[in-house]
Amino acid sequence: MRRIETNLYWGVWCGGVIYSLYCFAQSSKAFQYMLDPTDFVEGWSLFSRQKDNSDYEWLMIQHAIQKHWLWIVLHIFLSQMCQHLVTTKSFLIDDEKEGFLLDVGMAWLSARCVSFSLDRIWQGHQTTSWDDVVSIYGYCFYLPLFFTGPITLYSEFVEQLNTSKHWTANRLINTFMSFLHYLVAYLMLELFQHFVYSSAIQFYPEVADNFDSWTLCGLGYALPVAFYLKYFVIYGAAGTLASLDGLAVPPPPKCISRLHRCTFLWRHFDRGLHLWILRYLYQPIVGESGKLCKRILASSVSFGFVSLWHGLDKAVCIWGFFNFVGVASEMLAGWVSSSRLFQIFQENWLSVSGQRRFESLCAAPFFMLMCISCIFFLSNWNLGWKFINKIALGFPVPLLPVLFIMYCGGHVSLDVQEWERRKEKTTT
Repeated sequence: MRRIETNLYWGVWCGGVIYSLYCFAQSSKAFQYMLDPTDFVEGWSLFSRQKDNSDYEWLMIQHAIQKHWLWIVLHIFLSQMCQHLVTTKSFLIDDEKEGFLLDVGMAWLSARCVSFSLDRIWQGHQTTSWDDVVSIYGYCFYLPLFFTGPITLYSEFVEQLNTSKHWTANRLINTFMSFLHYLVAYLMLELFQHFVYSSAIQFYPEVADNFDSWTLCGLGYALPVAFYLKYFVIYGAAGTLASLDGLAVPPPPKCISRLHRCTFLWRHFDRGLHLWILRYLYQPIVGESGKLCKRILASSVSFGFVSLWHGLDKAVCIWGFFNFVGVASEMLAGWVSSSRLFQIFQENWLSVSGQRRFESLCAAPFFMLMCISCIFFLSNWNLGWKFINKIALGFPVPLLPVLFIMYCGGHVSLDVQEWERRKEKTTT
C-alpha cells in the first residue's frame, strides 16, 4: 500500500478522533452548569479547572489503595519471606465504600472458586493435601488481585507457585519501570478528567440533546477511553505487584483506538475474563469439532453470562446482544473467507492492499456497532439510543462520514497489528 494512502488513513482517523474529542471537551465545559456540582472537585491549580469526580468505581479503587496500601506493602515483603504462606487481611465493612469493594471482591472470588473447582475436577484429583489447601486459599485471597483483578486461572496460578520468587536486581528494575509506566497512565487519566467531563454528562442524557454530531461522537469516544485508561492502570499496577511474587497475570487492556473488531476487543481488553470464559464456558460447548453453529451457540452463552455478570439491566443486555451480533458476524465472515470460492475471488480480484481495504470496509459497520454498544454499557439506555438515532440512523450525514472514519480506523488497527507482528519476530 502506498505511503500516501497509509498517511491519509492515519490522518483521517487521528484527526477525526482528536477533533471530536476537542468538540466534546469544549461543550462539556460550556454545559457544566446543567450538571450536578457535587460531581466535581477542585482540580490541579496548574489548570484552574474543576475535575470530573463522578466515576464511582474509580473513586472506590483509589479509596481502597489509600486506605490499605500498608497491607499491600506488608503482603509484598511477607510473601518474599514466606514463599508458600499467603497471608490474608480482614477488612472492616464500615461504610458504603467498603460495601462496594466487598461486592466486587465477592464477584471475583466466585469466579476463582469456579476455576478452582473445575480445574480440580478435570485434573482428576481425589484427595486434598495441606499444600493444596494453602494453594487454594492463596489463589482465592491473593491480596494484589483480590479486589481489582484481573482474574487468573487456578491451574496457571498453582503452576507458577513452583517458580522462583526471589527478588533480583533485574526484577526490581523492571518493576520500577512498570510502575512508572502506569503512573504516567494514571496522570493521563487525571488530566483527562480535568478537561473531558464524560463521566458526569452520562448521568444527564438531556445535555446531549444540545450536542452536534462531532460533539456526540467525542462523547462516544471519551467514555471508552476513560474506561480503558482506568483499567490499564488498575490491571497493570496489580499485575506489576503480582510479578514481584513471580506471578505472570493477564496483561492490561490494549488501547481501544486500535481494536476495530469485536473479537479483538473481547480478546484483548479484559484478557483474564476472556480466558476464564473461553475455558469454562466456550470450549466445553464447542468441543473439538469447532463447527460454526457450535461456536455461535457458545458465543451466545458467553455473552449471556457476561450480561449476567454485569448486572443484567436493559442497557447491559443490549450491550451484550450487540457484541454477540458483532462477534457472530465476524465468525460467519471468517467462515465465508475460508471457503474455496472466496479464496478464488481473493486471488483473482484482490491484491494484498485490496484485501486490507476489503477487510476494513467490511469491518467499519461492526466497528461502529461495537462503539455504540459500549455507550450503552458505559452510560445508560437513553444515551445509547441517542447515538443510534442521531448517528447510526442519520443517513447520509453523519452516518457516511462516521463510517469512513471507522474505515480509516480499521486500516490503523491493521497497521498496528502488523507492527506488533514484526516486533514479535525480531524479539524471538
